[in-house]
Amino acid sequence: MPRAETTRSLRRRFAAVLVSVIAGGLLLPLPAVAGPGEHGDGPKRGDRFVRMLKENATRLGLDEAALREIEAVASQDRDAVQALREREKNEKIAMHKLLDTRAPDEAAVMNQAEVLGDIDTEQHKLRLRTMIRVRALLTPAQLAELSKLRDERRKERKGRRGHWRDKD
Repeated sequence: MPRAETTRSLRRRFAAVLVSVIAGGLLLPLPAVAGPGEHGDGPKRGDRFVRMLKENATRLGLDEAALREIEAVASQDRDAVQALREREKNEKIAMHKLLDTRAPDEAAVMNQAEVLGDIDTEQHKLRLRTMIRVRALLTPAQLAELSKLRDERRKERKGRRGHWRDKD
């Protein structure tokens, strides 16, 4: 087989695999993208931190006033997060339309992947901003206790991972 044909064949395979991976990833249900009532009513990523603080308020020494202040900080970014989720949903629909064509334009697909990546990065930044602003409300003792709590949760999660390997 001539070298040019081999290269062309490899490029086609690569493109087919790339499109399949992207399309497969986009077709999976993504609870983080879901709006209220979709895929359950559980807390979204950004709300987990606040929920954890509320669940451990006594241990952390948080009174009702502190909890209200934390909730106020967390709620400030919720509208922005919701707008990003809606934009992400629309951009994923656009990606589906690009991929549903007989011969998808690779440059357009890659550009759309960049757009989706930018949205994901912005969502992550919003979650981090909320966490930083909430942590600024805590005392050094509360931060130390929060650190212990997070270490415990990490160990608990780590203990659940890989448990199937231990079975003989």
